[in-house]
Amino acid sequence: MECILGSARSKKRQSANGREPEVREPTVADVMTTAPRVCSSDASLNEAAALLWEHAIGALPVVDGAGEGEVRGVLTDRDVAMAAYTQGRPLHEVRVATAMSGPACSCRPADSLRQALARMVEASVRRLVVVDGNNRALGVLSLSDIARHAGRPGHRLKKLERATCRALAAIHAPEEPEDTCEVPGKDPPDALSPPVV
Repeated sequence: MECILGSARSKKRQSANGREPEVREPTVADVMTTAPRVCSSDASLNEAAALLWEHAIGALPVVDGAGEGEVRGVLTDRDVAMAAYTQGRPLHEVRVATAMSGPACSCRPADSLRQALARMVEASVRRLVVVDGNNRALGVLSLSDIARHAGRPGHRLKKLERATCRALAAIHAPEEPEDTCEVPGKDPPDALSPPVV
């Protein structure tokens, strides 16, 4: 009995025709987060920051109009922080349009995860807005979504795991330091003081 069980476990899964079943490559639609929170480009950074905080998310697709319009860009929590620092005004006075990145890096639900990862690497982003044919937000695909998918028990796509790791490494690779000219005898500006405008 032991020998029979052991040999049964070692056999590969086979379909009814005796061949190994094909593994369908996952698409963006299989993995994306649906019904994304969005904000209007006319909203204040205070409103956007509240959405980011309340929903524990790191980015919002930015749309025209009152949340039903076309995707125009993306606003991240870092964008909010940097706008607060560089603009030196209260968040309720600053419009999302002045702080967002645009146009948004996007993909379609039918795209493969490999295509989406390549897009992320190309644009050096960790998230893509998933859009329909009218450029309206359907969801968001993040590296975290892909990593969770690749890490599922029984997942058989080892190439996807490696591709996810390579994408993460490429996106987070340190940039080469820029050449800087320091004036002898002058201290560099205080990193905590707002820039002089």
